Amino acid sequence: MNTLQKTLSTIIILLLFVPAFAQHPPKHPKHVNAPAVVKHKWEKLGSKTVNMKADTDHLLVTAYEGAFTKVKFHVAKAPIHVKSITIIFANGETKHIAINKDFPKGTNSKVFDLPGNKRVIQKIRFEYQTIDNGNGKAIVTAFGKH
Repeated sequence: MNTLQKTLSTIIILLLFVPAFAQHPPKHPKHVNAPAVVKHKWEKLGSKTVNMKADTDHLLVTAYEGAFTKVKFHVAKAPIHVKSITIIFANGETKHIAINKDFPKGTNSKVFDLPGNKRVIQKIRFEYQTIDNGNGKAIVTAFGKH
């Protein structure tokens, strides 16, 4: 085979494989917009096992979780009567929400919108009254939405 035939054969073989490579996107894109992926997901801010003797508990939230536009909470293990919650923001401002409602175990609160665009939460204060039904202490879990 002469040099011209070898070169043409190599080019033809390469041209046969190029369309196959062009059809498959790369496995790892260079730019991933991670916040957009979790933008609409509820993120756990923390849980607190309520004290049967106290009537107020604080759930600390770190700035690592970021800024949120909405919050809600879930009650597990035992029922609880929630009087109110107060959300304390990183800048010292607060939002007090009167609730005054019984939450059986396994239930969620409604979704509460936070004032402003996005807020960094420092802590959430729960004012409650325990409901003794023999199931032990209630566990309150707070969730935030970015």
